[in-house]
Amino acid sequence: MSPIIKKIASLLLKIEHKVKQLLTLRASKHEIALGIAIGVFVGVFPTFGAGALLLALLAPFFKFNITAAIIGTFVANPLTSLFWISLSCSVVGIDYSTVKNSIELIRHLELAKFLGSVSVAVGLYFIGNVIVSTASGLLSYAIARLSLQFYFHRKKQKLIKAATESDKNGS
Repeated sequence: MSPIIKKIASLLLKIEHKVKQLLTLRASKHEIALGIAIGVFVGVFPTFGAGALLLALLAPFFKFNITAAIIGTFVANPLTSLFWISLSCSVVGIDYSTVKNSIELIRHLELAKFLGSVSVAVGLYFIGNVIVSTASGLLSYAIARLSLQFYFHRKKQKLIKAATESDKNGS
């Protein structure tokens, strides 16, 4: 197996483990869904490596599940980042190549050069990214909330069925 496939498989196993942990927590469906939504927002928004810090700063103001938020940040990774950047640019009608150099300056912490090269395109990119991040967060909240309701409803039905069958067998 190639090293890339091993890393992807390892990442998927970690995500699966975290999701199983998440489902056994005593957090409400709202807290879990909100955590996922905030995590997705932070994951999609260009935090340039400060996503965990941003989650820590948001935690006192919003009651959300941190584990769910961490899982939510996985939507943005090296495999999907180009998609999110391109989508953010296209939302406001700018070309990705227009902001690419400025993004690289931020990533390499060359802030003085970045501030000297700030243009309307970079501002538009961030506006587009706020739109995409917010929409992604809201959509992920809805999907997570509905999925959790379905999961827990199904789990409850299975428990009721098992209890009913054991009563029939025991009587």
